[in-house]
This record gives sequence, C-alpha cells and structure tokens, in this order.
Amino acid sequence: MPVSEIENIIVLPSVNRAIAESEEYVGADLEGRLIGLQAAIFGTLSSAKAIDTVVTRYCRRRIDRLLKKIDLGGASDVAGITAEYWRLTTALNIGDIAEKAAARSQEALREQDLPKLPGDHDNKGLMALAASRLMSSKLEDFESWLTRVLKNGTVPALSATIRNSVSTIHPE
Repeated sequence: MPVSEIENIIVLPSVNRAIAESEEYVGADLEGRLIGLQAAIFGTLSSAKAIDTVVTRYCRRRIDRLLKKIDLGGASDVAGITAEYWRLTTALNIGDIAEKAAARSQEALREQDLPKLPGDHDNKGLMALAASRLMSSKLEDFESWLTRVLKNGTVPALSATIRNSVSTIHPE
C-alpha cells in the first residue's frame, strides 16, 4: 500500500483534496487548507527525533513481519529449529533497513513530497491534523464522519479517490 497504516490514506494529496472539496472549499480557500495541512504534516515530522521515532517503528514492523513469516515446521529437532531460526533472522539487516527508511524520510521532507511520507510513517496524529485542517473538527468527529460517508456513499468522489489510492496494493 502507499501508506504504512490505512489511517494515513487521508494524508495522500488526492484524498485530502477530496475531503476538502466535499466540504465545499474552492479556489484559494481550498488551496490554503491543503497547503496548511501539508505544512503542519511536514512540521510535525521534520525533527531528528521524529525521524528517529519513525525509523525505529518501521524497523519494529519489519522485524515483526519477518518473525510472523518464519516457518520452522520443517525442522525435526531443536538444533534444526535453532539453525533455521538463526539463518532466517540474520538475513534481516536492521542497520540497512533503518538507513534506507531514514533516507526515504529525509528525502520526502527535503523535497516536500507528501505522497512519499505515509509509506514509512505510522503516526496516528496525522489524521488529527487532517481533521483540524480540512474540516475544523476534532479527530473523533472526523473519524465518525469519515466512517459514515464511506459506509453510505454520500461522498462518492472521496470513496472513489480512496479506492483508487489503495488499488496500488502489491502483496509481498
């Protein structure tokens, strides 16, 4: 998916534009809201501490994913289990993963490339920023609205935009 967690789909420019347009923002007001959201997102994620937090959480997710995929069913004894476990886990170069994740985050921040950020960032606070910047609402109200309009299809442009955004899912 183009995001690390489904909530971050809201951060994608096409989706946050569809949300703002559903609120009938147009012209300079629409662009101002979108620019304000983008600035708030980059401001939240641009510190060294924020990047380190993102990289740490990304590494944890990658390790967790690897551990869930490990199949030790072919080992016939404890020594075999141990050998297979070590073979599979040592193949994961955490330092390299961290370095690449940090480089992607720094590149997205440097280039102010909003679509690149949600792939590694699993910051649930981004949705709260979208709620306040796009709809002037609290997170809880925004989540309720979003759930309602996606269930009942009352904002078809938003539903279509989200559907198009997640159509890029590629199984690993």
